[in-house]
Amino acid sequence: MSYWVSCRKAAKNYKEELQKRFCANYSSDVSNTRSIISNELFDNNTIDSSSPILQVQNVSFDREVEGFRHHTGRYEVMQEEGAALVFRRGQPFSFVLHFNRAFNPEEDYFHLQAEFGHTPLIPKGTKYKLSLSEKSDNDDNWEFSPVNQSNHENEFKVQVKTPSNCQVGLWKFALFTYKRNSPGEAKYTFLQDFYILFNPWNESDQVFLEDEEKRQEYVLNDHGKIWMGTNKAPVSYPWVYGQFDLCVLPVVTLLLAGSDIPPTERGSAVIISRALSALVNSYDDEGLLVGKWVGTFDDGTKPFSWTGSIDFFNEFLTSSRSVKYAQCWVFAGALATACRTLGIPCRPVTCYVCAHDTDNSLTVDKYFSKSGKVIKGGADGGCHDSIWNFHCWNDVWMTRPDLPPGYDGWQAIDATPQEKSGWKYRTGPASLEAIKKGLVGYQYDTSFLFSEVNADVCHFVEDDDSPWRFTRIKLDPSMIGKRIVTQSLTDNVYGERGMEDITSQYKNSEGSEAERAAVFNAIRAHPKAQKLYKAVKTPVVRDVYFKLKEIDSVLIGDTFSVSLTMENYASEQRKVNAALTASSVFYTGQIVDIIKEGDVEVNLQPKEVKTVRISVLPEDYHGMLAKSTFMKVMAVANVVETGQSFTGEDDFEVLRTKLEIKVLDQIYVGNTVEVQLFFSNPLVENLTNCELKVEGPGLLKPRTEKVSNIPSYGQLRHQCVSMTPRRVGTHLLVATLSSDQLSNIKGSKHVVVEAQN
Repeated sequence: MSYWVSCRKAAKNYKEELQKRFCANYSSDVSNTRSIISNELFDNNTIDSSSPILQVQNVSFDREVEGFRHHTGRYEVMQEEGAALVFRRGQPFSFVLHFNRAFNPEEDYFHLQAEFGHTPLIPKGTKYKLSLSEKSDNDDNWEFSPVNQSNHENEFKVQVKTPSNCQVGLWKFALFTYKRNSPGEAKYTFLQDFYILFNPWNESDQVFLEDEEKRQEYVLNDHGKIWMGTNKAPVSYPWVYGQFDLCVLPVVTLLLAGSDIPPTERGSAVIISRALSALVNSYDDEGLLVGKWVGTFDDGTKPFSWTGSIDFFNEFLTSSRSVKYAQCWVFAGALATACRTLGIPCRPVTCYVCAHDTDNSLTVDKYFSKSGKVIKGGADGGCHDSIWNFHCWNDVWMTRPDLPPGYDGWQAIDATPQEKSGWKYRTGPASLEAIKKGLVGYQYDTSFLFSEVNADVCHFVEDDDSPWRFTRIKLDPSMIGKRIVTQSLTDNVYGERGMEDITSQYKNSEGSEAERAAVFNAIRAHPKAQKLYKAVKTPVVRDVYFKLKEIDSVLIGDTFSVSLTMENYASEQRKVNAALTASSVFYTGQIVDIIKEGDVEVNLQPKEVKTVRISVLPEDYHGMLAKSTFMKVMAVANVVETGQSFTGEDDFEVLRTKLEIKVLDQIYVGNTVEVQLFFSNPLVENLTNCELKVEGPGLLKPRTEKVSNIPSYGQLRHQCVSMTPRRVGTHLLVATLSSDQLSNIKGSKHVVVEAQN
């Protein structure tokens, strides 16, 4: 059974589930997607041979030509005769009307009807009746005009142009024919569904993007890299967006149909992108993906196991349930897929050392007891701020008619459910220019995104003399937003897309006057932030220098240390109490387990330098790697004589061996070839419950296979995956290997497919 047929059969459940999950009005919004909902097209149009009225027998489209003109030829539905058609707004498309007799312009006339949404109405701008007329130069109007006549007298070629601000989604078309001085009419309902998309190639469209190279990348590229790891050791994560797959556009249409966005407003890129940031997560709208960061994933898929978006879009379509499980890079990959399939230019973004401000203070706050222990929940139990090793979201390109001039271009949106915005878990769109200037009052969620990339880190300690019980002992203005990156537009020396640093698009140089001005702009709008900046303790003598040794990364099997150096600059002895800790943490900064900790007491003579450390052996942390590969080392120190305090922390990742992919050097369209996968187990433990996921757009659909356990220091040699390429060109093949002991084992390879000789 072909994927096309199986998707049609599976989508029967989708139509039934619409009635359960959404009200009847919304379900009718997408009930006309006959091209995937059933195994055959239902033709309710009949010809009345006794009627003098001109009647349409059928309508034909040149899919290849229209797909090329509209940059939609790669959508799989466009490659199937009789399936849905995909066009971009503000651009004409043509088709041929096949009548039951010759058209007589003196006697016959007709009009085209276009409908959108669950209750199409002409006053609402969701229903149009278009009479045949000459072409117009107005991009904001519908146009229905004749094209050069066919050589066949029973055929009539026409052209339709949608407005450049047309609603995006599923449209239904019908043609009504009449005969002069004859009563009645004949109606022909188009069998095909019409998806109208945003148009980055149209200068009048809200998402117009002038640079063709950027359009190719941010709209048409169906695979790429999402960056993870740490600021000191970034790791690229290959991802298959798959926005042209058969299941993706119907799912996005379904999600929007079930949202609270009325059909009249679905022409705005601002509103649609904001809606998608909520619909991609499941928290409020029974959306696409369920997020989970703590616990096991036995009733779903581990977030690190996904190779791309197609698998969970298809699972959502066939199961009619939100798909388990996702974390930020999965949400970012899914949101990029949803935006690109609708024609909104979109790029995934990674911020290294990213703040999560939970109490809207524009700062990341940590509270310590007098003895130097962290106080969970802060001063009042409601502060759970954290610093993520990295966090992924998306930028979308558009004009912002709702903002003053100067704030068009890239806008940040985020589908990861962190904080509610307008009673829903969604974020953005927020203008990058507004974030950069600290204009936190500009819509949407600019203050939250400003904190993510440019919050100051504040440390507070218990103080009985303070009316608030806490005073600030440390402010670090340069810790957050170390680097903000996306995939570059150009190839690196290895012929692959590398990393592009876009930090300057989000913030001015750290510590510069412009960067500090942005921070103070933001603080002026937040009374709570002003209180925290004022809570400063009377300066204490600081005559001991502390330095926590940073670690870039550690290979599995290596030993690492928590190492604190201290130097006494005073002319007197100083007594220092220090607590050293090594922990396994999630990439969100939340502690999984404490691996090793130790308290030390050091007497420093004048001008003396000492280093204290605790060592962490491989056997100490190997058992933690199944939950997370990120580690945190931390030191908290106090000088007894002066009350001087020090806090320092550093994050790094334990690096894994990569999954190696091998294929033949020469691959041809239609030929089946074997894919070989290799992996060496770096642990003394056996790897159990091993599972492989492999996919590649244009190469093979997502596939999951169980593989045998991998023994201690043993190798996986898997050769059972075969693929039959469908398209010429360079494609990305992605694979993941998961087990009970190790996660996030990745491999990718670019595959060149040639045409048959």
